[in-house]
Amino acid sequence: MKTQNIKINNPFNPQFGRTPDVFLGRDNVVNEFVSGLDDINSMNRATIIAGVRGSGKTAILSDVKSLIVDKNRIVIDTTIFDGFLTDIIDQAIKQSAKNILKKIPYLTSLSALSFGVGITPQNATHIPGFKSIITDIAEENKNKQIVFILDEVHNKSHEMREFIATYQHLVRDGFDVAILMAGTPDSVFDILNDKVLTFFRSAYRVYLKNIDIRLVAYDYNVIFQNEVLAHEAAEASYGYPYLIQLVGYYLYKDRHRDLQRTILQSKIELFRNVHELIFYGLSDGDKRFLNAMNNGENIVSFSDIVVKMGVAKNYASSYRRRLLDSGLIEEVGYGKLRFALPYMGEFLLEISRMI
Repeated sequence: MKTQNIKINNPFNPQFGRTPDVFLGRDNVVNEFVSGLDDINSMNRATIIAGVRGSGKTAILSDVKSLIVDKNRIVIDTTIFDGFLTDIIDQAIKQSAKNILKKIPYLTSLSALSFGVGITPQNATHIPGFKSIITDIAEENKNKQIVFILDEVHNKSHEMREFIATYQHLVRDGFDVAILMAGTPDSVFDILNDKVLTFFRSAYRVYLKNIDIRLVAYDYNVIFQNEVLAHEAAEASYGYPYLIQLVGYYLYKDRHRDLQRTILQSKIELFRNVHELIFYGLSDGDKRFLNAMNNGENIVSFSDIVVKMGVAKNYASSYRRRLLDSGLIEEVGYGKLRFALPYMGEFLLEISRMI
């Protein structure tokens, strides 16, 4: 007798960028931005989200997009990369009325590559700039709201500066626009402190923290119907969004049987998909500072780190500031630090054995 295959839909989804069915602790961020779209004066209309890898930034953007797509709205969703302005233009044209190409004569062909994609200038000696193109498109879509959703924002590109200057222009000219951006803490810090990008210093800022363990335990218990298991699993997740999904995913897949195996599987994925990518992008000084922090204790004093590194206090302070800005460590009282990412100390030990 053949066993019937039964498909079980796991409510947890540790894939980056996709909004899981169990999306804990981010409802307020999503709801505040979405509700702000109905109020031209809402401070949430320009929102910038900062969070380390795995904190749920991209999932928030995806969730917002799924809620706001509407025939009376142009939603432009892109990631910052070389040429992203062209992508914005392409998306804006495709979501405009079909006669947009007739109303704006220089947009004669979506396949032309004069600007990048979609632009054929009337005069070969004059190619309209991004600001002119988007303004013309917005003018022809005055009955529609335009929402920009930008992921992986940073200030290392002249295109980012051009986009922000254009967005400021659209706001000043009274167009119905809104923007939701997300990036790592250090990238967001650079944007807010960039002398050219001062407009976004007034943006509503959201710094993603770990989810309260009590909320995680509550929602785990709703699914697993086991308070002890739910509490232990929540503690193991440290409230870190990506780890919440990993622990939940493997625990559900294992039919709630073996929490220790679940934690081990989750750590393997966490180290590979988060810690390694972050660690190998750090400078030697950053790595040295993190290793000096790793004394087996949850909290370590800055003075002990300086002694362990064997360097001047000012030298160590520069790396402390860099790692604080990047969201990899956090202050817990005067002169006290700890890792912001769960199991970072354990990861650093594993890496040291491999080197």
